[in-house]
Amino acid sequence: MDNAFEPYGYFYKITFPFALLGIVLLFKKQTFKSNIKTSIFLCWVISCLIFGILQPVNINRINIIFMPILICIAIALIWLGEKIKPVFPIAICGFFLAFIAFTIDYHGETYKEMADYKFHSGLLSALQYASTMSHGPICVTDKIDMPYIYVLFVEKPDPKSYLDSILYIDTTSPFRQVRSLLRYTFGKQNCFSGTQTVYVLTSNEIPPHLGNRYNYQFFDNFVVYYPKT
Repeated sequence: MDNAFEPYGYFYKITFPFALLGIVLLFKKQTFKSNIKTSIFLCWVISCLIFGILQPVNINRINIIFMPILICIAIALIWLGEKIKPVFPIAICGFFLAFIAFTIDYHGETYKEMADYKFHSGLLSALQYASTMSHGPICVTDKIDMPYIYVLFVEKPDPKSYLDSILYIDTTSPFRQVRSLLRYTFGKQNCFSGTQTVYVLTSNEIPPHLGNRYNYQFFDNFVVYYPKT
């Protein structure tokens, strides 16, 4: 999963049974005379579950459930602590050790390599370099999500010129893919293969047949192919 760091998950994998236990405890506590706070909270949990059934979920659409899950975990641990005295201090120590392990891994090389790949390390530098190597068209890979956003960071165009120059592959698509923006075209299949075209591609992407007319420069996970002068 792109949005979670294995093997920790969102709230550590061991907490899932506690979250379920917390929900069960809330339903058992709920009576015809229960207080309004419990009722509202249960409505929150149920609405999240219904939302997950009706709508394909991802990290952005289902983040409404994170707070209820945390609260349910806390309810379960408090209840267990009342029944079995050592549970609560053991849980606190366990979470503390898990947080230390997570912090070490999160700031270590393993996560850095994963984050560099997921967040396209080197692309901004590659685009900046490509923009200086030619005044002609620039062909940018479409093997990543929404590459035109990175172009906007590099070029910082006036909003009017941005809106006037952008072309979409399918304007009716819910996630519109950009075909071209300013002098940038996205996807080798959409690019003009002129002798002055500069290419910004992923390092594992096969470039077009450029012969010995081009030099190249690596930027982490990306390569800039530019014409020799």
